[in-house]
Amino acid sequence: MNTFSVIVTGKNEEAHLAACLRSVLAAAAEAGATEVLYVDAASTDRSVEIARALGVRALALRPTKSQRPAAARYVGLHHTTGELLMFVNGDTVLERQWLSRALAFFAAPEVAGVAGYLNRTDEANHSGPYKVTGQRLAGLGSNAVYRRAALAESGPFDPRLYSESEAALAGRLRRSGWKLLRLPFPMGRQPRSGPNLAALWRAVCQRLAPSA
Repeated sequence: MNTFSVIVTGKNEEAHLAACLRSVLAAAAEAGATEVLYVDAASTDRSVEIARALGVRALALRPTKSQRPAAARYVGLHHTTGELLMFVNGDTVLERQWLSRALAFFAAPEVAGVAGYLNRTDEANHSGPYKVTGQRLAGLGSNAVYRRAALAESGPFDPRLYSESEAALAGRLRRSGWKLLRLPFPMGRQPRSGPNLAALWRAVCQRLAPSA
């Protein structure tokens, strides 16, 4: 491939964005990426300033699109030129060598997208394995590399979707005959956030269970 672009997207990622972008710049340099772009989904913190301070070109979406991650990816697609495109969440720290390893799989012309696995870290920086279940099996998730020609043929991320844009894209690609690969090695790490959904689900099941 002649060119390779990395598109980082985020909203209010001030706490994580610098580490993300530094890891992306290091991985991109090793993989030969020609450009790195940050697309900001109407943040109210210093995310855009952080990106520009690190020398990364940054674009800011209007607030009307702030709740649509797919819109940020769609904009990034149309403001880059790479034949291969990696989309990265603004709270993800990439493994330095992952991009170089992933790009080799695009030698197969039928491959449209490649992703790996993420480790999840808590506030104390303790890591645990990233589980790929249910809906994520339908697509590659929000951190993945795609072939631009495949996105042009099947249609890119739908900027109108609030969720499941990765699964929708995967469905279109597979119906067009393209292959998606999930590699059996970690691509990086991402902080754990939000409630413990497994624990919440167990609590709901216990509450709904008929009493003896």
